[in-house]
This record gives sequence, C-alpha cells and structure tokens, in this order.
Amino acid sequence: MTTAIRMTPEHPLYVAALGLRFQAVKEHGNIKPCNLKTFETCFTVFRNKLQFWFNDPTGSTRLLSEEIPSSLNLQEVGHGG
Repeated sequence: MTTAIRMTPEHPLYVAALGLRFQAVKEHGNIKPCNLKTFETCFTVFRNKLQFWFNDPTGSTRLLSEEIPSSLNLQEVGHGG
C-alpha cells in the first residue's frame, strides 16, 4: 500500500525528506513539484521506503527513495505497514 504524506517540519521523516530533495537538485538541477503540487505534498511511503516524486527540467517525472530507518514505527510516519 502506498500512502501519500504531507511533509512538514514536525514529521518524523522531515530530515530524510530534505536529504532526498537535496539529492534531486544535485542530480537534476532545477526541479519542480509534480502535477502543480507543492514539494511538501510530493512524498509517499511505500513498504519501508520514503519516496519523493518530482519533475526534472525536461518535465519528466522522477522518483528518489530512501529506506525508512527500522527505529521508526511505520504507524508514526503515516503508513500502516
């Protein structure tokens, strides 16, 4: 099950989200949110991974993901498992 999450500074995965966004800029340059969203709404959780969806400068949709640390409870990050 994939769960959309709103990434705010209070969220337990906020630091990981910033890291994914930084990685996206480093790899692709000027990125934009998908589907006229804001960056804070471009994150999903799938299984044990935080996923960041964005558009690269050509308009292609890209995905970066990072494993959620096992020390975090998936219920806490907005995903039922």
